[in-house]
Amino acid sequence: MDRDWHSITSEAVENPEPVAVADNLGYIIYTSGSTGRPKGIGLPHRALANLIQWQLGWEIKGARTLQFASLSFDVSFQEMFYAWCSKGTVYIIPESLRADTPAWKSCRRRIPTRRCKK
Repeated sequence: MDRDWHSITSEAVENPEPVAVADNLGYIIYTSGSTGRPKGIGLPHRALANLIQWQLGWEIKGARTLQFASLSFDVSFQEMFYAWCSKGTVYIIPESLRADTPAWKSCRRRIPTRRCKK
């Protein structure tokens, strides 16, 4: 960064205007489906955005989320983006901890939590 600082400081300081629309590709999840052969399924922004918008009306703000779902599972997107959109924190645990119940419970007790408001 030091070498490129002059170039960096000449960039605009304003946030760029959003250009994504609800039907743009949000992410791809890979599944073996019923064939046993991996395939990618593209999901639009709309699906995750609608879910997060609904959750923001029901759940707590500033969520502290223990990222329990595997990152290869689509629920992980919901867990992470809800926490971030609620101005919260995501705590990521290693795969090995998910299989070790006593260690997982110990980790879980160290994360401060809040209850849902409704």
